[in-house]
Amino acid sequence: MGRRSPVDTRIGRRLKEYRQHRGMTVRELADAAQVTPGQISRYEHGRDRISHERVTEFARILRIKPNDLYQPPGSRLRRYHVRRRLMSFMAAVIAEAAALMSLFPPIESARQESNRAHGSLERAHARPRGNDERTTEPRHVSSNKFVSNCGRPDA
Repeated sequence: MGRRSPVDTRIGRRLKEYRQHRGMTVRELADAAQVTPGQISRYEHGRDRISHERVTEFARILRIKPNDLYQPPGSRLRRYHVRRRLMSFMAAVIAEAAALMSLFPPIESARQESNRAHGSLERAHARPRGNDERTTEPRHVSSNKFVSNCGRPDA
């Protein structure tokens, strides 16, 4: 074709944007669509008219809607795909966090276990209560009184 159509140029630019966005080479897209890389180049530069059937085929390969290729270059492409990539990234982060969390006991169980251990420590170190003057405290200055070897305060 000698003269380029603005519509074909627009579709070609969008095709190139989406191909590059997907990280595909011209050859990879050509192989998937069963055309030559030269034909893809002619489509992308608006030198050849692209049929609606071919637009639909490219949209399927690029995992987009056929209507996306008819939009002006740059419109909604980045916003739509950034949102999709962000959602994929967040799903991966959540999956990784869930995998890490499965390695550790739930927080409530850990808290109950800690409270149980803390309670048993308190009971083990508790002083006996009652009328008995004996104490389980170590022999040191307690309430400004010296404790004798038998555990009774000195007079």
